[in-house]
Parts: sequence; C-alpha cells; structure tokens
Amino acid sequence: MRIFIYCFFIVASAFGQGTAITPNTWTKLPSAGWPIGPSGYDSFRYSPELDCHLLYGLYHENQGEPNQAIGCYSFAKQRWDIWQNFGTWQDSYQPVSGHPVGLVAWMSQYHAFWTIGENAGSNMPQRTNHTYWIDGAGLALRDNYTGIAGNILPLNGGNVVASAQYDTVQQKVFLYPNATANGGTHDVSIYDPSTNLYTKPTTSGSAPASSAGLLFPASAWGSTRNLVYLFGGNSAGANCDGTKTGAVYSFDLSTNTWATITTHDDPITGHSPSARLWNGFAYSAVDDIILMVSGCTSTAGGTLTDT
Repeated sequence: MRIFIYCFFIVASAFGQGTAITPNTWTKLPSAGWPIGPSGYDSFRYSPELDCHLLYGLYHENQGEPNQAIGCYSFAKQRWDIWQNFGTWQDSYQPVSGHPVGLVAWMSQYHAFWTIGENAGSNMPQRTNHTYWIDGAGLALRDNYTGIAGNILPLNGGNVVASAQYDTVQQKVFLYPNATANGGTHDVSIYDPSTNLYTKPTTSGSAPASSAGLLFPASAWGSTRNLVYLFGGNSAGANCDGTKTGAVYSFDLSTNTWATITTHDDPITGHSPSARLWNGFAYSAVDDIILMVSGCTSTAGGTLTDT
C-alpha cells in the first residue's frame, strides 16, 4: 500500500526542486521509499529536530489490525523510511502488536518519542502497558518498563481510546483519559521521563462533561500558553455512532487544572465545527492557532472533510 501525504500550508514553504507548495492549499506530495501503511488506528507525530513525521502503522503485514511498524516521512526527502518492523510478541525492544492511536509523543528534551505498549484487545496475545521510548538517534524502540513496586502503571485501561501530549515546559507527558470503550473515569496520568514514573494528580476546574471520560479525544499542546487542548470525542457509546462533544477543553500541567474554553461561531458561516471524533488536531506555534480537520460524526454520515 502506498501512502500519499496531503499537506495544508498556512504560510509559504519552499524546498528548492520538488513539489511546489501554494499557501492555504492542500497539496498531494509524492512519497518514495518504503511502503509503510495505516491500519486506521495509528499514531502520527512530528519531530522538527529529526524532520520526521513518525507513523506507528503497518509494513507488509498479513492482516489490518496490529500496528507493527515504525516509519518516518521526511519533507526534505519526500520519502518514507522504516525505522523498525517487529512481530506479534513483545521482547526487550518492542511491544506486542496492537493499536496505539493517539499514544505517541515527541519528548524534545530527551530526543525520543514516548509510547505505551499497545492495548487494543484486537488480534493481540496480551496487554502489557509497558512504556517504550523510540530513540531518535538509534531509530529503534527500547522498553522502559515502569510497573515496579511503588509506581503506578499508566491509568489508561484501554489506550486505544486515549490521547497524549508532551509539555516541553514541564517536561512531562499528559495522558487522558482512564477509559475503555465500556466506560472509565476522568483520571489523568502524568509521565515524568526524568524518573520514568507515572503519577495520578489531583485535578481541579471544569473537566470534560462526561463521568466516564471522553473516548477518542483529539489533543494538542500549545506552547504560547503552555496548555494541552482537547476537542471532540465520545461522551457515551463507542466509535462513530456514540454521543460526541464539540466542546474545547484545556489542561494546565503546572497546576493540574481543567478549563472549558468559550468558543464562538465562525463570523462568516455562522457555525462552529460539528461534534466529532477521530479528527486531526494540531497547534501552530508560529500562528498561535489550532488546525482541526476531518473526523467522523456517524457511521451513516461517513467521514467529514472540513478544515
């Protein structure tokens, strides 16, 4: 399977020879290199230091469920490279196969991606919840298991439905929620890479309006205000046909405080984005804006195409 990369550029970009990029325009880029593929439950994170859009996806697998490959797309090279491809069972360097979804974060101070050993419950032999670092220098995973005496495991009991972000100021990973497709809580896990430990902070403020926590929320960390932002997700039910939210929330890791962001309708269209899940959600530090794209509102309604 060959992947084509669509890019929406807010400001002009130039790469010399290659595909011309027009501001404010979606552009299909050719993707040379190794044919990594998506399963539909993948993680996609960018590292500016590595010029790498990391995809935790598939590579020549005989089924579409497990995520067993780590690939990197470079804008400069306009190609995919495979960093690691592993099997079904965990070992000292790789997790058991499954669905990571939003659970990858780039820890810039540590020059590594953080992730949790998959917990899909779909075509996988066991659930490990080990913590892994994807080394930006060695281009490989390593198991930083944290399930030792005196340290809690990550609170998320079904990480296929959760979201995570790295706060470069606090230098910690935010993980929300402690949820599964059958329910959960609003508990937040905080991972400190300096100690390799997770904590469950006591939070305050207005958490997302769902006693079971949101399923499949999209998140982004905003460097201007040092906040994690959440949008979308299910407040009840599973997948596209559940009860979705269109509210925007923020979480401050310095105070462990939730807040509901007051939003306003588009002055031209008179509307706000519809409630959804599985949408793209990314923050631009240059423009101090969040780009939201696509998502799903219902099985019958199909995939949204708005930006």
